[in-house]
Amino acid sequence: MAEKTEIKAFLFDYGGVIGRDMNWKRITDRVQYVQREGDAKDVSDKDSIVEAARSKMKEEITRIWNIMKVEKDYPSASFFKNISDKKNPHLSFQFPLNGSSSFQSFVPEEETEEIAKGILSDILSFDDTIRLIKRIKEEKKYTIGVLSNHTCFWFNYIREKFDLDSIFPTNALLSSSYIGAAKPNLSSYEIAFGQLKKLDPSLLPQQVIFVDDKPANTKAAQQFGLQAITFNASHQDVSFLLDSIRSFSPNFLQDWNSKSKE
Repeated sequence: MAEKTEIKAFLFDYGGVIGRDMNWKRITDRVQYVQREGDAKDVSDKDSIVEAARSKMKEEITRIWNIMKVEKDYPSASFFKNISDKKNPHLSFQFPLNGSSSFQSFVPEEETEEIAKGILSDILSFDDTIRLIKRIKEEKKYTIGVLSNHTCFWFNYIREKFDLDSIFPTNALLSSSYIGAAKPNLSSYEIAFGQLKKLDPSLLPQQVIFVDDKPANTKAAQQFGLQAITFNASHQDVSFLLDSIRSFSPNFLQDWNSKSKE
């Protein structure tokens, strides 16, 4: 039997592992539309138009998010300005598909402040994951860090709300917007590993377990050379994560289980 690799460090994703992902329904549920061109008959199926408007808004959120998550100075105000801009060409769509009528999807500007507050209120932690991470820290033999695809402004809010700086070393609390690279880009793992290695100069990539809720991200981490676990705390018990860690390190926290208390 091949000898197990000594595990010396853990790198955790935030969304889906430590806390909930962003709740974009706060935005899509508020979507409205206006007709720009076309026949009045094309607005008879209003429910379908609303769904088309929401679909277009989801596309725009994804487009902006892909920019925000790698730009350090992208302001939150620009995000909400984009989704409420009735002249934003990225929110224009045709209905029926390939038809002659054009519509514009948008969120009312006067509602964006309330939406922003709602998005922040929906940012919640997975307490069992945090308890496990704190227990790992108590061992004093593991280096721990976070690598999250996130904007600086929302990630800084998360850090403060859940006091992550009291759990993780500050220079190992990494958002993609801060380092300028997002998962599954291999450079994001290289930068994160470099930060962990500053804390433990003897650390090797294969001695790090990376935990993320997205298979594409864990696959890329493995390509870089890290050990990886795909885990989603929104529908998997922390015992799954614990068992998965023990598949790499059989004696890991033998005195701790998912029902253990701090």
